Amino acid sequence: MPEPKPTANPQLQGLYTLVRSMTPVEVESFRLFAATQHDAIHADQVNLFEALHDETRKATGHVARMQVDAETGEGLDEQLYRHLRMRAEAWNPAARVRHLMDEHRLLMDRALYDLADSRLDKAMELALHFERFYDALEIVNLRKSRLARIPALEEAVDERRKLEAEEAEILERLVNYINWRNAAKEVHEALRMPERMDPGSKRELMDALFDRPLLRDIKASKSETARYHFWHLRCTYFYFLGDLQRAWEASGALLKLIGAHPFLVEGSPDAMAIAWFNHLSLALELGQHEAFERLMAEFRALPETEAESRRKQAKMLFEDSGVVLPGETPKQDPRLEATVTIRSCFLELKQLLFQGRIEEGLARSAEFDGQTRAFGERLDPYFRAQFPYLRAYFQYLAGNLDEAAESIERVLALPELRDDVKAGALVMRQLLAFDRSDGRTFQLGHMETLGFFSHSGREAGPQKQLLEALGSALEDRDPTRMMQRLIAVRDQLLRLSGDPFERNQLPPFDWLAWLESKISGEPFLVRFLQREGVEAYRVIR
Repeated sequence: MPEPKPTANPQLQGLYTLVRSMTPVEVESFRLFAATQHDAIHADQVNLFEALHDETRKATGHVARMQVDAETGEGLDEQLYRHLRMRAEAWNPAARVRHLMDEHRLLMDRALYDLADSRLDKAMELALHFERFYDALEIVNLRKSRLARIPALEEAVDERRKLEAEEAEILERLVNYINWRNAAKEVHEALRMPERMDPGSKRELMDALFDRPLLRDIKASKSETARYHFWHLRCTYFYFLGDLQRAWEASGALLKLIGAHPFLVEGSPDAMAIAWFNHLSLALELGQHEAFERLMAEFRALPETEAESRRKQAKMLFEDSGVVLPGETPKQDPRLEATVTIRSCFLELKQLLFQGRIEEGLARSAEFDGQTRAFGERLDPYFRAQFPYLRAYFQYLAGNLDEAAESIERVLALPELRDDVKAGALVMRQLLAFDRSDGRTFQLGHMETLGFFSHSGREAGPQKQLLEALGSALEDRDPTRMMQRLIAVRDQLLRLSGDPFERNQLPPFDWLAWLESKISGEPFLVRFLQREGVEAYRVIR
């Protein structure tokens, strides 16, 4: 299928972009919607929709030659957004709660009090289940209007006190939720700060943040949403410290919580996929390959599992409400399917690298390179960089140095590179230049690499020492002095490897295996396969 190209007609560009973003299910749903809305959607608008949809699939250029009046284009634009809003709201808990509250007000205006109360009771049930605390407080206020309809004063007072107690409990959970949201922002801001910040180090700041009772004890979490933040941040903190076992335990608890309460990642397929991805990555880093295989099967089935969860949620949203369920039930989310596919490919390559299956890695990385490029703009910048970086890693280990150098240049040419990815790519470029005896490339990259470490605030002690040792070796070619420098760097890295936190700050490359290969005279691949374990020698994050 040809790559879709935008129409040259500026009047239709926005419409074309919107139609192109629609999934096949959404396209068919709009066609059914249009067929039932004869008064609102005219034939010219339907024809324009079909022409735009045809253009996204065939890139014929037909739409660019069409003459479309403004009324038809604006009308189609309005109806498309109307339909997409209706689809989004049909299965959205927040929208369902708001609709029930609106129905309550409508029924109250008609003095249909029993029906109005039933709508409000259902709204409160959903608001509490999905932890819509602001809505729950508003529902309590609406319930207070019932007090005027209670003839007995004593009964009215008892009911008021019950409502006030319920209100206080909801308010306590809301304040706790707000505190957690603020704490999460503080943690992520701390992680983005440079290492040389003043006062104190990043580690000291993180330690102080997580010494707070809120972040230290799960009993301080008053809702499932708060517990979600607790486990997510604990996993982040332990990984930052290099404590992979405790990070693994926290990420496992997070997945268990999401499984029990899927609404925690409602409307955010990335949040769900990231939680799984982190847990799987930790399984690899801890060498838990059997657990990894089992979890990968569950991860690949996640789109269908999530769709089934939304079907169950839809039943809860509409049961006992007197409302007929919409004819279309939730389908698999194409965004989640895409992110699971991308991350599964990456994790498979990561496993092959950890296990030293280099030939398989080369074959699969070439295969995935074509698959992932097909995602185009939907491919997260992190993975757009990581796939060629992993390919370079496999090529380097296989001894294909020129090909590895080309792959690394692909990484460094990308915009929006994350600092940790760029650090790894810059270091690998320098090592490749050294192994290829390419002094010109090494010298050109030397200042850029050290300048990056300096300006990004990343710890550059052992990196700088290693790169300077390699630069000196390229200049004087004295094998004895070079060996002395390499041994000194290796000994420093060995000391750092004894501290999980220090080890975690190094770029994602097995420097020790590379240094040992230079010192022993053995190929890099041989020393890589002999490493003691990924928990001691970080291969890649």
